[in-house]
Amino acid sequence: MKGKEIRDTTTQSATVSKILVADDFIQSTYTDPTTGVTLRYNLFIPATNDDKASYPLVLFMHDASGANQEDRYTLLQGNGATVWASPENQSEHPCFVLAPQYDEIVVDDDFTATASAEATIGLLEHIKGQYPVDPSRVYTTGQSMGCMMSYLLMSTHPDEFAAGMLVAGQWDPKVIGPMADKPLWYTQLQGGWHNGTWRVAYSYKGIRDWLFCQHK
Repeated sequence: MKGKEIRDTTTQSATVSKILVADDFIQSTYTDPTTGVTLRYNLFIPATNDDKASYPLVLFMHDASGANQEDRYTLLQGNGATVWASPENQSEHPCFVLAPQYDEIVVDDDFTATASAEATIGLLEHIKGQYPVDPSRVYTTGQSMGCMMSYLLMSTHPDEFAAGMLVAGQWDPKVIGPMADKPLWYTQLQGGWHNGTWRVAYSYKGIRDWLFCQHK
């Protein structure tokens, strides 16, 4: 079978680029009245046609290398924030996704924390007051520094969270007693390197499904 070759000699160019999923987040700031700290944050709002429905919220906190980066760095560094907002996840588990962009290293390996940690709780309460968040299904997760922040916040505010997914972090065992009754997911990955755990950990659909099954 013979065909005719047709060549298109027109020049095509794009003036707008789009980063899928990350562009679906809005950016804003919050000033915490208790600590005086101003936090930048990214927020994904689930599509809904039901004005009476409420939705889970996933709080994702980035690692130390994300400190003092541009507003959307936490969305572009890896998939820890965007995986929850993906069309695939939203089709099964519609939810809010809150991803702060910190201006500093909030917690360190000596188990010390800045006021930005407590301001994160204020931000979370602010979002819950502005949007139809289901207070019985608020989850925390993060990688490295963000994981340590999850440990800290679940210890100091255990009633805030239904469960946590902890990725590549640690915290002082003497102060994490309040977390004892909280559902937590741990998976040990063999080989690899610290920063390489993130895309692997958040790619497990079964873990994400498990998280959304947890209620206070």
